[in-house]
Amino acid sequence: FPYTTLFRSVKGSVTWRNPTGFLSAETYPFLPFYGVLALAYLVLGLLWFGVSLRHWRKLLAIQNWIAGVIFLGMAESATLYFDALEYNNVGLPNSGAEVFGILMSTLKRTVSRVLVLVVAMGYGVVKPTLGTTRYKVSLLGMLYFIFSAGLMLAQSGNSDGEVSWASALFLIVPVSILDTGFYWWIF
Repeated sequence: FPYTTLFRSVKGSVTWRNPTGFLSAETYPFLPFYGVLALAYLVLGLLWFGVSLRHWRKLLAIQNWIAGVIFLGMAESATLYFDALEYNNVGLPNSGAEVFGILMSTLKRTVSRVLVLVVAMGYGVVKPTLGTTRYKVSLLGMLYFIFSAGLMLAQSGNSDGEVSWASALFLIVPVSILDTGFYWWIF
């Protein structure tokens, strides 16, 4: 073809940067939000630790789990803040920090749901143990963590945040059924 010499391919890359950094206008407000949230969790954790230290003889086992949820929230928000800060400064996402933040978020939600469930069942206040129900609660929590983490990782892997039909069938449906199971068992 004689016309092929008229068309040449050009290779290159385009880099754009906002005045505030590489984060888009849609995601930039998350940067200060996660920073303030991490500081709020830190203050809450220090207050909880101080009160727990003052009343250490009267603590229930359930209160240690509450401290764990506070720590997981602080780890989640600090990870998401530093991930957003690095992306804003460098322009490249840190997939390791994003996965760690997603896992911390999922673990915090799982522990929170299990904590509300066992308190609703009377553990730590009325009952000293859960007995054989402990295994059912643990299984429900593990299944929720696995499917919810899979869903969050699938959503973060897509640029538009939506999952495919097959992922929705195998991830969203089990997560919603497990959520319903938590709510039904609590009430």
